[in-house]
Amino acid sequence: MKRTVLLTVAAAMGIAFSQSAFAADLGLRPAYAPPAFVAPTWTGFYAGFNTGWGWSNTNNNDLVFSPTVPAGGLGIFAPFVIGSGSNNVAGPVFGGQLGYNYQVGNWVFGVEGDVDGANIRNSDNSAVVAVSVPGIGLFGSGFLTVKQEWLASVRGRLGYTWGPGMIYVTGGGALTGVQATGGATLISGETATLSNSTTLSGWVVGAGYEYMIAPNWAVRGEYLYYGFSGNNTTTPSLTFPIAGVTVAGNTGKLNTSVVRLGVDYKFDWLR
Repeated sequence: MKRTVLLTVAAAMGIAFSQSAFAADLGLRPAYAPPAFVAPTWTGFYAGFNTGWGWSNTNNNDLVFSPTVPAGGLGIFAPFVIGSGSNNVAGPVFGGQLGYNYQVGNWVFGVEGDVDGANIRNSDNSAVVAVSVPGIGLFGSGFLTVKQEWLASVRGRLGYTWGPGMIYVTGGGALTGVQATGGATLISGETATLSNSTTLSGWVVGAGYEYMIAPNWAVRGEYLYYGFSGNNTTTPSLTFPIAGVTVAGNTGKLNTSVVRLGVDYKFDWLR
């Protein structure tokens, strides 16, 4: 009996000691702490696509009809211009961008190139009327369509970031492809047409905001303003057989604004 009691007491003391040691272990363990927040880095190459809307103010895009004096005739024909002045045009843009960022503290330095297809266009229509001194008339209608077909740029970027967001300014050189199409139809049924494509060079400045939605993905919204010089005139040998009218087209100055949204994927190269 005594032996049974001693064994029971020893067993109870062993269980109590084990529970005390386990509780002590729990008390020595550090409390659970969530992982510390690590700000994303903007350093690295990235590529993406964008879409948006562009509008242009076109100055002095015109189609010039220069009637000449018929052979053996007397008189003066005054030249007539279609599409002269300023026109506001608009259309969609869609394309892609490729670039590299390098982050130093809260500052981000980068370079970016982009190419966008565009359909920024307008059309002008006008009557064509000229009268010579002997009374020989030139009557009909003419048209001119000017379209920006693409935009491209290489720009530097300077951004300031906090957390996953970054605001930035940008600027650099730009190119745009412009197509001018025009023509006229005389009341006699004679026609003449003009089609000319040219590339204009200029500059671009802008600003935007970019937000990193995941370690390698970012979305952006930006505004870009382009300035292009024109004065590229073409004078093909297009004439009316009877009236002797030469058709010339002129692509003038373009000021283009673009608002667009984009998505970028950042590669973990050269970080």
